[in-house]
Amino acid sequence: MVDSFDKLGATTEVDGSFRLENVPVGRRKILVNYVGYLSYSNNNVLLNSAKEVELNISLLQAFS
Repeated sequence: MVDSFDKLGATTEVDGSFRLENVPVGRRKILVNYVGYLSYSNNNVLLNSAKEVELNISLLQAFS
């Protein structure tokens, strides 16, 4: 089955926190990026209706 779910986006608060709401249950991919930092990607975030998922993500600074 192909998932036709549209992409969601968010911007962070001053402390780096963010919230995505109304994401359908199932396995989801998350991509986090910020200018000057290496991107973070996870193709296996499992969401279910029983509990909110909290991820703590640290980005590494990109040196050029």
